[in-house]
Amino acid sequence: MTGLTEHQLCLLEYIERFMAESGGIAPTFTQMMVAMSLLSKSGVHRLLSALEERGMIRRLPGRARAIEIIDQQPDLTAVPVQALLAELARRGLHPHLPGSTTTAPGSTLPGPLPEPPVPSGSGPSEHRFHASEVSHV
Repeated sequence: MTGLTEHQLCLLEYIERFMAESGGIAPTFTQMMVAMSLLSKSGVHRLLSALEERGMIRRLPGRARAIEIIDQQPDLTAVPVQALLAELARRGLHPHLPGSTTTAPGSTLPGPLPEPPVPSGSGPSEHRFHASEVSHV
């Protein structure tokens, strides 16, 4: 949530918490004013307008307590799988999807990609510390 001032972020987090605890009902201007230690409701209006301009919330005009938090997470379910795979390939990443048959690098035969080799000496049981080896600081 970049681009928000400290007060805007604080109000947004308050609204999110309030709505989660109240079953989706938004706080009143008075509740937001008290929570933010503001002296007037115009300060709440100013902060809400800024959040709305930045696409963080949506307000329905003419309705009391009608605030909707806009989900900022990208919806990857709307992106076709082929487009995602093409983007990964463009970045040099080649994922192996379970049950898929792909061509392994350097091979013309379709099949699953080989597991990368594990370097020797990298396993967790290669060296065990003895109590005498550990220095106490």
